[in-house]
Amino acid sequence: TYGKEIGGKENSESESGLKIDRSENNISAGMSDRSDADISVNMSGRPTADISSISSEMWGIGEAFEDEICGIVYLKAAAASTVHQREHFLNEWYRSQLRQAIPAVMEKYERVVGVRAKEWRIKNMKTRWGTCNTVKSRIWLNLQLAKMPPECLEYVVAHELTHLLEPSHNQRFYALMDSFYPDWRSVKKRMR
Repeated sequence: TYGKEIGGKENSESESGLKIDRSENNISAGMSDRSDADISVNMSGRPTADISSISSEMWGIGEAFEDEICGIVYLKAAAASTVHQREHFLNEWYRSQLRQAIPAVMEKYERVVGVRAKEWRIKNMKTRWGTCNTVKSRIWLNLQLAKMPPECLEYVVAHELTHLLEPSHNQRFYALMDSFYPDWRSVKKRMR
């Protein structure tokens, strides 16, 4: 589930709610150290992950549920939680969403490109959407891709797999990208 609006309201004295509204397509984010944190993120409307397994292990966040009629996902956070804790929880939730989305995208583009990565991993990167270690056939994908439309993940996966055929950004690399993912230039522009 790529980013939707998460708006907070106080649910009780002990909890604050984070709400993800699947009907929005805006990217905006903000964190507050108050119990009624306001956070917004862009989501694409993919099915939500069951986050109860990650939430129950962290500082008292124990529930996530979806109002299927309204398309809103609610994440509950302890009112005493810090901004850092909420941010960590939200990043773990994004990580779970990305872990669900990557295998199908990877499989699709491994067939298209004709190579397989030995492994892929997720990490929060500041300046890159992805990296490829051509010696180890390992691809790293940026956690922030979870906030982007699905075609951005497809572009980055296709791009990094292409590096297994051509390590440099040269004429051959771009010709291969044109054949594997013809719309890559317009997707790349949207990611800037």
